[in-house]
Amino acid sequence: EGFRLHGQTIIIDHGQGVCTLYLHLSKILVKPDQAVKRGELIGRVGETGVATGPHLHYALYVADTAVDPAWWEKQAR
Repeated sequence: EGFRLHGQTIIIDHGQGVCTLYLHLSKILVKPDQAVKRGELIGRVGETGVATGPHLHYALYVADTAVDPAWWEKQAR
């Protein structure tokens, strides 16, 4: 319900307070609580919810705080 504006959404809980969100998908290819592997196709880009065209809205949260994914990737290296 809370993601109605974002259309079809996948939330992946990576553990230790880290979650990634994939929003506005045209198709979800995984089931709730399904374990996924790095590189696995989980959905298809779309324009569901409030969107002006097909795109992927990607978000990263750490301890319920939005974090810049580019910064996080640099820290992980």
